[in-house]
Amino acid sequence: MNGFSTLMWWLLWLIGRLPLPLLYSFGSLYGRAQLLLNTKICRVARINLERCFCERTAEQLRIMLRNFLIERGRELAITPAVLTRQVDSLRRMITSVEGGVALCEAMAAGPVVLLNAHIGALLLGGCMREFSATWFSQQQKGLFEPILDRRRNSLAIRGYVYTDTTGVRKALGELKNGGCVGVFCDQDPDRRSGRVLASFFGAPAYTSTLPVKLIQAGGARAFFYLCIRHPDATHYSLHIIPVNQQVEQRDRQPDNTAAAQALNDQLEAIIRRHPNHFDWSYERFRRANKGMYKPAKKRACH
Repeated sequence: MNGFSTLMWWLLWLIGRLPLPLLYSFGSLYGRAQLLLNTKICRVARINLERCFCERTAEQLRIMLRNFLIERGRELAITPAVLTRQVDSLRRMITSVEGGVALCEAMAAGPVVLLNAHIGALLLGGCMREFSATWFSQQQKGLFEPILDRRRNSLAIRGYVYTDTTGVRKALGELKNGGCVGVFCDQDPDRRSGRVLASFFGAPAYTSTLPVKLIQAGGARAFFYLCIRHPDATHYSLHIIPVNQQVEQRDRQPDNTAAAQALNDQLEAIIRRHPNHFDWSYERFRRANKGMYKPAKKRACH
């Protein structure tokens, strides 16, 4: 790390030593401030919630928006702790693992693909070294990347590959050798990345075909890998959920539309169980619904 990154790491180290309940309180205040100031994050989240839960009343949507912003603030507030504390102390924050036995058996038997979305705390889930994997990542060169890389190297993240031809080739090689690869399944991909138009919460959304191609080409078992915080605000559960078998089977459609739709449907069901933990500030429908995120009046229910 360079001088600036080192200075930032020590600043994060100091913040990360504060008691977790205090950090959560700061995060709650930050989330409420986002709602009060009607920031861009708040506006995008409001549009997404109105689009995905158009059957809800205005008051119900307001409560969902508030709960999401508070939850997002809390996750941001503990980021210094997640980035700088000892891995063993972070692992103790995960008090239950659902589906761990099935994943261990699958990893012992052959290749596995782990799927994550904009939900939960992925870095914290990376504390489980027995579930180590090579993850796909966007090519980013932000100020905090050296700090993130330092944290990733101490977690169950064996390495990163980029979502380009070279990265896909490396991931397929990993799967052919019986390894484990992780990929995000709810990106809003561009045309070059490989995509199909599928429904997500009843709205058209471009959906990446990369997860489906990896699963089918590698002959891999697939699991959603999600780390969700408990309502008590101090502990987490790791949820490992087998992917719908329709996704693992070779799709009869050459563009993998049916498999991508099955993946979206299962992810939607998971989000409905944990709505506060999904990142509603992500512009998931941007490319398929032009102008959706421009400032506008309340939209009609579709």
